[in-house]
Amino acid sequence: MNSSKVNLRRFASCTGFALLMFAFGAILGTIRITAIDNARFKVSQSLESDHLKMEHFIQDEVFISRNLLTDETDNCTERGISSFPTMFTNKERLRGAVVINIFIAIYLCGIIGYICSAYFVPSLEVISERLGLQPDVAGATFMAAGSSAPEFFSALIGTFISEDDTGLSAVVGSAAFNVFIIIALVSFFSGRVVHLTWWPLIRDCVCYVIGILLLVFAMYDSVVEWWEGLILTSMYIGYIILMYFNPRISEQAQRLTERFRKKEDESKLIIDTDKNGYGTAPENGNIPYHIDAHLYDTDSIITDNSTSFSKPVGSNGSEFSNEIFNDHYKNSLRTRHDSAISGVSEHPERLDKHVVLTPPEGKFSFLIWLIGFPPILLIYVTIPDCRKKGCWKECYMLTFILATVWLACTSYALYWMIVVIGYTFNIPDTVMGITFLAAGTSVPDAIASVLVARDGFGDMAISNIIGSNIFEIFVCLGFLWFLKAVIDVPVFIASDGLTFTSLSLLFTVAFIIILIHFNGWKLDRKMGIICTLTYCIFITIAILRELGILGDVEVPIYCPGPE
Repeated sequence: MNSSKVNLRRFASCTGFALLMFAFGAILGTIRITAIDNARFKVSQSLESDHLKMEHFIQDEVFISRNLLTDETDNCTERGISSFPTMFTNKERLRGAVVINIFIAIYLCGIIGYICSAYFVPSLEVISERLGLQPDVAGATFMAAGSSAPEFFSALIGTFISEDDTGLSAVVGSAAFNVFIIIALVSFFSGRVVHLTWWPLIRDCVCYVIGILLLVFAMYDSVVEWWEGLILTSMYIGYIILMYFNPRISEQAQRLTERFRKKEDESKLIIDTDKNGYGTAPENGNIPYHIDAHLYDTDSIITDNSTSFSKPVGSNGSEFSNEIFNDHYKNSLRTRHDSAISGVSEHPERLDKHVVLTPPEGKFSFLIWLIGFPPILLIYVTIPDCRKKGCWKECYMLTFILATVWLACTSYALYWMIVVIGYTFNIPDTVMGITFLAAGTSVPDAIASVLVARDGFGDMAISNIIGSNIFEIFVCLGFLWFLKAVIDVPVFIASDGLTFTSLSLLFTVAFIIILIHFNGWKLDRKMGIICTLTYCIFITIAILRELGILGDVEVPIYCPGPE
């Protein structure tokens, strides 16, 4: 019994303790559950509140982001590549396919140069002869307009097709390239010291400065209206009128120069044999064997630096008679002019070639000819060669027209390749325009100026350079802007740096005039070196501003392009 009672008490004690512990656990569980439920309720309320706030916040952010994305899409600048087909994806080009685009661009530059030297320049020389134009007038009008055909079509593509600033930047870059690099090329490769007269240079530079100021005025607010384009176009008409009256104005300029030089006792020309080809007059008073021809009133006496009109003397101090000197001067001028027009000169590349397809001698020359043979053959069968005698020479207008068409097509293809190359390397279109496209489209100007300078027409070469810039501002930009604004909408200019670069062209004008003056109104190797270095500095500053590195320039935001 006792043991049973003990066991019962133990059981009861354990059971009671178990019940007590269960009750305590139940109480604690109830308290915990209640606390947890209260916490969950509070947390859920807080989460619901935060969720509502988060939803409103996300909605606001999405709304703002959509607006910003819409604004960026509306305000971004289209890349030029979006207007052209692409043969490869951007990744394929970065892996090496861009080499094909670079090769094609260089190839097109060669084609443009060949068309210009073999067909275009000879047709312009015949046209100038038939119209009876003074060589410097021909260079400032026909030659400038024709050799600027690549820039014209580049501006046409940029204005009406791609609607970007590449064409504008090409014209602005070409203006600097013409003034510095082409003058340097004339100085290096003309084969002689090129002497200049002051009137054609000052005449064209004054018109050029007016064009630059009007261009900056039109671009200042980044919108070009129709009336601004009309003003630029009208100025070119005024320039043509000035060219029409150029002979009379030139005579007046010569008379003023004569009056000024007569007041100077030190304005006598001493002709000595030197490396430039000027001969020493013998003691019997005969005329020198070479006197560089200048294209003005031949009744006046022109001196060595082409700015003095006093009577020349020999090394022995004896003066030449006016009759002897003027007869020689007229004959020299007539011989050089006829030589340039007929295509017969002292330079082999300008001779009348009956067989254009004959391969040259030398391995390197033959390799270059072989690479360029396909377009040479195609051009040969599509453009009549007015350098040939007989009926071929009478086809000069057809030669001019077809050569211009070829230049237009090759310029379009060159524009295409340049924008593709720039997009591949993430270079802005405007930078590609003021550098590579400007240089490529200036090939006709370079070749034309060097060739006429080799024939002794230095004034014609300079008139071609400055006249090309005038044509590009007034016609390539002004006329096309006028058409765009009248037909469609005003022209919008996205790049702020181009306005500064255009204004900087005034520096190029002042620099060249001062440099030529202090160099004795002649182009030589020293002049070429200075022009080359100055162009490098100028184009470096222009590129840095286009990239937004130099100066406070707002760089345009470009739209996403093709992959």
